[in-house]
Amino acid sequence: MTTEPHGGESEYPSGPLDPHDNLKEANEKLLLAGLREQDLAAAAHQSAEKLRAVLDNMTEGVTVFDRRGEVVLLNPVARAMLGLGSDRGTADDYRRLDVRVLDGTPLDFDRDALRPMLEGTRFADTEVLLNRPGHGVRHLVASSSDVRDVDGEIELVILVVRDVTDLRNLEQIREQYAALITHDLRGPLSTIKMAAQLLLEGPTPERCRSFAVKIERSLDRMDRMIGDLLDAQRIRAGKLATPQMAEVDIFEIAREVREDLGNRVELRGESSVRGVWSAEDIRRAIWNLASNGLKYGRPDTPVTIEVSRHGDVAVIAVHNEGTPIPRDELPLIFEPFVRSHSVAAQAPRGWGLGLTLVRGAVEAHHGSIHVDSDAATGTTFTMTLPITPPA
Repeated sequence: MTTEPHGGESEYPSGPLDPHDNLKEANEKLLLAGLREQDLAAAAHQSAEKLRAVLDNMTEGVTVFDRRGEVVLLNPVARAMLGLGSDRGTADDYRRLDVRVLDGTPLDFDRDALRPMLEGTRFADTEVLLNRPGHGVRHLVASSSDVRDVDGEIELVILVVRDVTDLRNLEQIREQYAALITHDLRGPLSTIKMAAQLLLEGPTPERCRSFAVKIERSLDRMDRMIGDLLDAQRIRAGKLATPQMAEVDIFEIAREVREDLGNRVELRGESSVRGVWSAEDIRRAIWNLASNGLKYGRPDTPVTIEVSRHGDVAVIAVHNEGTPIPRDELPLIFEPFVRSHSVAAQAPRGWGLGLTLVRGAVEAHHGSIHVDSDAATGTTFTMTLPITPPA
């Protein structure tokens, strides 16, 4: 005899299970699982987009390598900073970079960077030099970190790079300013002091006149030095002085420069090119370019100044023969205190402000300046200036 449950009903279904119910329950479970996967995928995609947005807006260059040393992520700053060709970048792109330590010793990317990172070695604020043809030498500071799995094995390594070139240039300029003030300005000051002492020893009309001339010339030289320093600083800061404009003849200005600099300078072109410019600024620009040509050009060849008009612009080209400016230094020569290595070897003295002042004068007139330099044809600086200033 069997005993039925309380209430007289069985706890099990009395009939067979309906297969449609089983299918419905299975579909519901699959649907819920699919929805959860979609939510997880959407959350993962959203997180990835946020991460990419953060990386895209960073001022540092970020590159992520997997455990095999392949690039899996590269933000736009890193791509632009390092000059990498492809959108994603590869480890081979890094291997082709010309990276050096501060003393100039070349670095091997695999041996000195990638392999140590993959083996767990981290580095922080390591400064290196990156030589990019056409962009000069950049100062970069690199740091690394890694991401590990639950077993402590490295999954990813992250390389973060900052460009500190502007900071290093600023430090160099400050050092240059200190050196200039303590060295170059001391020369005319010493002349003034010596002349004053000699006057005190026993002045005569002849000695007074002679020493007064020396004092005046030394003071003029100091005034030009200080003026050049201040103008270069304004140009670097983008605060160009407003030139005093008037109608002048550039050919006449160039003729005056030729007379000042001597017979090695030849003047060519149209005999009169008139326009609205600052005679003082244009004279200084032509004088700087022509005097540079005399100093650094081949001494047995002339320096030519050619003046012409093409439509609404005047063109002044200053040419000299001799050692060309290296191609990778051309983008930098208009920066203050920057001098070509070949120039520095020929004439170690000088501030390196002349071309900065030329650029400032041209930009103040809403013009442009271009340089071509090679061994076959020599060096030509070409200034293009609008005949009348824009309204």
